Amino acid sequence: MTRLTNSKMLVFPIAALALVALTTGCGKSTASTSSDTAVKTDTGAKLPDDFPKDLTIPSNAKITMATPINNGPSVGFQVAFDTSDSTDNVVAALKKGLTDSGWTINQSGPMSGMLTSMGATKATERRELNVQIVDADGKRSVTETVMGPKS
Repeated sequence: MTRLTNSKMLVFPIAALALVALTTGCGKSTASTSSDTAVKTDTGAKLPDDFPKDLTIPSNAKITMATPINNGPSVGFQVAFDTSDSTDNVVAALKKGLTDSGWTINQSGPMSGMLTSMGATKATERRELNVQIVDADGKRSVTETVMGPKS
C-alpha cells in the first residue's frame, strides 16, 4: 500500500478545488469530452453508471459535476455536489458510509475557516479518496476524488 505524504495529500485538495472553480464558476451548463474524460456540469448532472457504488453521496445532494479521470497508470472519478446539510452532518454521513463500505478514514478535519478535508483508503483495491468540503453561502460544496490503479 502506498502512503501519501502530507505534501502529496495537499495536491488533491488544491486540484479538486481548482477544477470545481473552473467548471462551476458561472453556473451555466457545460459539456466537454475527450478520449479520456467526459465532464458535465450543472445542477442536473448525474453520476455515471460506472461511478463506484462504495462511495457516499448524500441523498439530498445536487450533483454539479461528475467526470471520469484517466491519469496515466491511475484511473478514477471526480464528483462535485452541493448540499444544505451542515459540514458536521456531511462528515458524519461520509465517515459512516465509507467505513460501512470497507474504507479506512486516514484523516478528517478543518483545514481553514471554510474548508474541511477528509482522506480515506481502500487497501484491498489500492484506491484512495480525497474529499473537500467548502462551507459558503449557507451551503456546502463537496468534491470527492477517487483514484486507483488501472485494472
